[in-house]
Amino acid sequence: MSSRKQQISLRDLANHLNLSTSTVSRALADHRDISEATKERVRQVAKELNYRPNQLAAALRKGHSKTLGSLYRTSKATSFRP
Repeated sequence: MSSRKQQISLRDLANHLNLSTSTVSRALADHRDISEATKERVRQVAKELNYRPNQLAAALRKGHSKTLGSLYRTSKATSFRP
């Protein structure tokens, strides 16, 4: 059993607001085609529901993650044994 709360998705937020996923996404991105009233409503509900963008989904969509990995050797052994 996991004690972690399930992260709210953009779709969940859209359903809660009775708006399309696209409208919610554009409102959060401050798109000029979305009214200020809608943007404020979306931001308020997103804050109340503790919405956080899914960084993995954004990285997949953009094609890069801005994550740096590093590998280093901790021993002088040249082979790995199970």
